[in-house]
Amino acid sequence: MTQIKYEFQVGSSEYYLFIPSLQYLQTSYEESKSKGNFKPFPYWGKVWPAAKALQKFLLEVGNTFIQKKQIMEIGCGIGLPSFIASLYAGSVLVSDYHEDAINQIKINLGHWPTKNIQTKLFNWQNNFVDNHIEVLLMSDVNYDPVSHESLNRLIGQFLSKPNNTILLSTPDRIAGVNFIDHLSGYIQSSMQYNIDETNCFVYVLQKRAAP
Repeated sequence: MTQIKYEFQVGSSEYYLFIPSLQYLQTSYEESKSKGNFKPFPYWGKVWPAAKALQKFLLEVGNTFIQKKQIMEIGCGIGLPSFIASLYAGSVLVSDYHEDAINQIKINLGHWPTKNIQTKLFNWQNNFVDNHIEVLLMSDVNYDPVSHESLNRLIGQFLSKPNNTILLSTPDRIAGVNFIDHLSGYIQSSMQYNIDETNCFVYVLQKRAAP
């Protein structure tokens, strides 16, 4: 597999993650398709603007939500927010339904300095989050309206515990308007970022205290 270094800075320290080249992903997908293996296109293999927005949020103000917490990221893809969170959190569980994404996470764990990250194959459409998790990270998980119902169910279940928090990063897209409107009762605050010419919002979701 052809790997590319994705480099970034946290404070004065330099970090990097390996990501598969777009050409490799395209070729692998076409070969699999030609053999009759109709897997979804590997969109997990790119660092999307929403993930970069959540990275910025975590580094600017978000670490106050994750300090020494038990974190889980769903639909992680490359897992950039999880790797950032691991610098502050007690533990991080990185999850995706795509096995290749999890394998890529394991490649990057080989050189990552913290040792508090674990991986899990996880599909939010038919699973719930373990009780010990305190903070969920989500970046661009709401790209497909078909998944909104199952996402809303998972979010409602997770936020039924009053001390739980979700940090949700999403591009500003028409298809996601109804999804965000549905979550309005949970939104405590939001921040806006322009990443790679894409307007993104990061929302802090929590159960509101009874009046």
